[in-house]
Amino acid sequence: MFNRLLFEEIFHSLKQHKLRNILTGFGVAWGIFILIILLGAGEGLHQGVMKLFGGFAQNSFWVYGGQSSINSEGQAEGKQILFTDEFIDLIKKRYREIENISVEYSLGNLNVIHQYKSGIFPVIGINKGYFKIKLLKNESGRLFNVNDFNHCKHVAVIGEKVRKTLFPNSNAIGNSININGSFFLVIGILESGSIFNQNDQNSIFLPVGTINNSLSKTEHYTKFGFTLKSNVKSRSFESLFKKFLARNLRFDPLDEKAIFIFNFEEQVKSFNKLFTVLKAFLWFIGVCFLISGMVGIGNIMLIIVKERTKEIGIRKAIGATPKSIIQLILLESVVITVLSGLIGMISGIGIIQLGNLILNFTSNDPDSIFTQFTINIPMSIGALILLIITGCLAGLIPAKKAVEILPAKALNYGQM
Repeated sequence: MFNRLLFEEIFHSLKQHKLRNILTGFGVAWGIFILIILLGAGEGLHQGVMKLFGGFAQNSFWVYGGQSSINSEGQAEGKQILFTDEFIDLIKKRYREIENISVEYSLGNLNVIHQYKSGIFPVIGINKGYFKIKLLKNESGRLFNVNDFNHCKHVAVIGEKVRKTLFPNSNAIGNSININGSFFLVIGILESGSIFNQNDQNSIFLPVGTINNSLSKTEHYTKFGFTLKSNVKSRSFESLFKKFLARNLRFDPLDEKAIFIFNFEEQVKSFNKLFTVLKAFLWFIGVCFLISGMVGIGNIMLIIVKERTKEIGIRKAIGATPKSIIQLILLESVVITVLSGLIGMISGIGIIQLGNLILNFTSNDPDSIFTQFTINIPMSIGALILLIITGCLAGLIPAKKAVEILPAKALNYGQM
């Protein structure tokens, strides 16, 4: 039940020693201020890194062929691991867990011309599932459709940097580019993404069948990607899939140089674990600052109890219960802590908002890892609960000291 007289008494006591209480509360305010800033920066960095991964489907895999380093099934070490269209089709038929699959065939850097403009850009051949594995989006125009792949059409999707070089003052959509003597109609331009797909902004994408018909006939690929259906566990699938690859491509399953599998979902989990540890460390630092403030409040409350020894003795002599004495001291400690903490919290949130405004005005790089400070509600509630607990702990020992005061000794306290 709210006791108005008790709180009036507490605030009257605080007013008597304003400077002392302000200096004491500064430790708590500074601790919660630092905690809010650290957690806001940590959460902002976490979200920034996760945003970078947004260019890939969460349940995607990329498989890279290497060279065997262990003799296996009569195959000497040094064998190049390559993939064919037939092998990709076999994977699609063998695993119903796979939703989308595509090769990524690089022709290297080729000279590309449009009228009087030219540049050297990576040219990449892909299948129809590619843009569902690597989540590239078109800024204008469109991406490839089924007819483009089925009929091996001479169409191209280009990155934003390619457009700026070849079409600085004109519309790229509907115009043609010349790649090694073959002309391709530009149907789409990719929008800017994260630093993980900056290379794609400087690339030209073609249907792989069109490349085989017009530019460079190939039967082997060194890289392909695929996505799993949402209910498939990526780690267990990866283990089985690597055994399948080893058996069909004839390399030792333990040979780490023969093939490399990039499990995107597991990589994201690893980063999340890393940030969990980082946030715990930031909480530890912030709590250490709060503990230093709590010690200061504990010390000042001991001084207050000593100064009010006679008053407490009189209270006990006229019938004050130990519970009421403890309540008085604890509430005074909590009030100092919470008021100071709220000032620190509001200051921290204000600085974070100011920091975000500065970042919005000064940061022109959308691909930056750190773009803003972030505050979430659970973090704020947790900090508030921590404040209350800190205030109670700070007043616990002084309250116990106050209860132990004997009325007879208290009445003679300070007399010669």
